[in-house]
Amino acid sequence: MDHSSAQTVILATGLQSSGSTILSWCFLQRPDMNGTLDGDTDLVPLPPAGVETPFLWYKTTISCFTLGEQVAVLEDAGCTVRPLLMVRDVRAVWMSLMKKPYGRNGVTAEDPPLRLRFRRFLHSWQDAAEKNIPVFRFEDLLARPQDSLKTLCGQLELPWQQAMIDWPKPAEQIADARHGNARFMESSRQGLLSALDPNLGKQIRG
Repeated sequence: MDHSSAQTVILATGLQSSGSTILSWCFLQRPDMNGTLDGDTDLVPLPPAGVETPFLWYKTTISCFTLGEQVAVLEDAGCTVRPLLMVRDVRAVWMSLMKKPYGRNGVTAEDPPLRLRFRRFLHSWQDAAEKNIPVFRFEDLLARPQDSLKTLCGQLELPWQQAMIDWPKPAEQIADARHGNARFMESSRQGLLSALDPNLGKQIRG
């Protein structure tokens, strides 16, 4: 890893189909942050080199590694890590994964069975509760987009940035946006409120 020792890594992780990509995009819009939109699930966290913003963002999912294992890898490399866990109703996650090509029941370490991924998530959730790691609910993002993000920023000791809602930064300015899907990239031009619900974007921000 080639990054400044003074740089803090904000590590976000959660189950696949937990809404973590849209949260990742919100944080990567900040002028004080850059990094990885979606990390590879079968690799340890590998933040991109050459990021010069005060904060380095890295988002991945819980599949092959638990939250604790991901944090440990970064700390072993000398990083200061502020982790967060993204959660969503596991019933909704399960139903979503059943329709996704990556929601298959694998049999290898690189592509583990879904039940094993969910067990790793449960362990990560218990670990987060014990260590007072912020847990962010996708349902709160849907119900209270700005307020929930402001609360999360406070938990991560970050100042609020309106860019997290307005989305001024194009994908070309993200250090590592390789895994952003075409449908999401199209919606990312609208801003958070419109991306969540076209009608929300017409309402007064709260």
